[in-house]
Amino acid sequence: MIDSNQENKNDNSFEIEESDSNDEDFVSDDIQKKADQFLANWQRAEADLSNYRKQTAREREEAVRRNTGVILGDILPVLDDIQRAFDNLPLSLHGLTWINGILLIYRRFESILKSHGVEEIEVSLGEQLDPNKHQAVAQVDGELGAIINVVQKGYMINEYVLRSPLVTVGNGSSAETENAVPSEDEIVNLEEDEKE
Repeated sequence: MIDSNQENKNDNSFEIEESDSNDEDFVSDDIQKKADQFLANWQRAEADLSNYRKQTAREREEAVRRNTGVILGDILPVLDDIQRAFDNLPLSLHGLTWINGILLIYRRFESILKSHGVEEIEVSLGEQLDPNKHQAVAQVDGELGAIINVVQKGYMINEYVLRSPLVTVGNGSSAETENAVPSEDEIVNLEEDEKE
């Protein structure tokens, strides 16, 4: 009898142990799911923080670039004025030491701007007007759309245009064309236009 009671006890203890093991598996699965969820949330938050830092750094760099552009844009007219003064300097003043001193200051001013990434936008006379690059302020006799004269230099800083060059462009006519005798086709076209 004792043996049968002990067997019963052993069977019951096995059932209890098995039940505890299932509870532990359930608890362990639940804990693992929560741990995985916390890990995923932490990783997402870490990625969000990293992206926020990168975006903030980009915005800060853009603000510095924009403010630098504004300041340099305000300084450029002074450079233009000095250049105009040298362009209109009487020949009798060329070679004077104080004129050479001002010229050295002008060159130093240009080198400081270059050291900060400011570059002059190159314009070739005769090239076609590019509205993305040039600003036309007047039309004169000459090849249609060709740049005839640079009124004011343009500058850029790190691929950002501070100021577009102001240019005059050809209107497609020239003094020779205006004085020339019209061709027969041009006369016919003019007569047809007048009839309409």
